[in-house]
Amino acid sequence: MGYPIRSCSRCNEDFRPFVHNQKVCDTCTGINRQKECKWCNEIFTPTTIRNDYCSKRCQEFGNRAGRSKRFEYFSKEVYHQYKDITACQICGSEGFSMSKREYSEKLCIDHCHNTGIVRGKLCHNCNRALGLLGDDTDILRKAITYLERAETIRKE
Repeated sequence: MGYPIRSCSRCNEDFRPFVHNQKVCDTCTGINRQKECKWCNEIFTPTTIRNDYCSKRCQEFGNRAGRSKRFEYFSKEVYHQYKDITACQICGSEGFSMSKREYSEKLCIDHCHNTGIVRGKLCHNCNRALGLLGDDTDILRKAITYLERAETIRKE
C-alpha cells in the first residue's frame, strides 16, 4: 500500500514516500509521521496521509461504528469496555461468525432496543433467542417452566 519505493535525494537510501511528490526520506527531514489509531488509540506509522487506522480490523470496526444510526450503541467506548469478553454471557460458548468477512465478530453486542443501553456480549443464537422472545422475562420464565415439565428432556 502507498507509493512505490524511491531513492532519497539527500542520502540515496530507498524509502516509501508518504505523499506522491516526496523526494527526501523522513529520516533526513526528521519528520515523525506516527499518529494515534482512531479506533484502538494505538500509536502507528501510517502508510498514506489518509490512513487513520492501525489495522484492517480497526478500520472495519471504525467503519461499522460510523456507518449508520443502527449502530449508535456500538461506540469506541463500548468496544473497549467489552473487548475482553470472549464467551457468551448466557451459554458460555465462544460463538461463531455470521459473515465471511475477515474481521467478523463471533459474539455480538447485546443492547436494549428501547433504551440503547448495552447489556453485554452474547453469541448470535442467545442474542436471537432474547430478541424473538421480545426481551420479556415473563415469557422466558414460562419457557423455562415449559422445558422443565417436558417429558422429552432428559433429567439427570
